[in-house]
Amino acid sequence: MTKEFFIFAFASFILPALLFTGPAQAQQTDAAPGEAPTITDVLQEEGNHTMLLEAIDRVGLTSTLTTDGPFTLFAPTDEAFRAMGNDAIEMMDDNELLQLLRHHVVAEALSSDELSARSEVMTITEQALTAGDASIGDATIVSADLEASNGIVHAIDRVLME
Repeated sequence: MTKEFFIFAFASFILPALLFTGPAQAQQTDAAPGEAPTITDVLQEEGNHTMLLEAIDRVGLTSTLTTDGPFTLFAPTDEAFRAMGNDAIEMMDDNELLQLLRHHVVAEALSSDELSARSEVMTITEQALTAGDASIGDATIVSADLEASNGIVHAIDRVLME
């Protein structure tokens, strides 16, 4: 009777549960299975960097932030871009926008601990940014150490101006 009970239990409860339970849903990124996400993948996953991603695409930085590195990207949130004014980004020509975005990139991967240990960091525009505990320039780091295969992203609450 014990053997029949286990067969009955398996056929009645366990097997249907296995057959009708769908696979777990994974977040969508451009990273191949088993690969770490790139900086642009991290921005997509975070969900609050739509305006930054559009700006990066507009000036042709997508391929750089997808393949090269290592970089640290200080990534303004959508709210940070909106604080500049609704059409501030649209009013910039591509060269101005490219320069603005490059002012948010450091040519090395720096964790929040490494940033805290420095008084300043140099962007790829060769401009120094003051570094501090949970801050860069005049911005606050709102989400730190978002790791990517080609660097680190720190979400910030302001757009860094030169």
